[in-house]
Amino acid sequence: MKYVALKSFWKRYGRLDPKNKEQAKNAFKLFKQDPRHPSLRVAKMPGLNIWYGHVTKGKLFTFEQEHQSYFFRNIGRHEILDRERRR
Repeated sequence: MKYVALKSFWKRYGRLDPKNKEQAKNAFKLFKQDPRHPSLRVAKMPGLNIWYGHVTKGKLFTFEQEHQSYFFRNIGRHEILDRERRR
């Protein structure tokens, strides 16, 4: 499996506070072990080929899956889902 973080992801990740960055790192370790781990609460966005998962109750990440690759698109508060719908 290949994991790729897009520029948009790194831009938003850079804005996270240190505690959220550490929580995100832990979530991604878990994602690599099991993308469907219950604590990540992964779900598909209706009508789009974009998925989202939870870092914490208030922080999400979005991604796409293509063949054997995951492309991480965005990370942040719930508002990122609205951004993804507008793209």
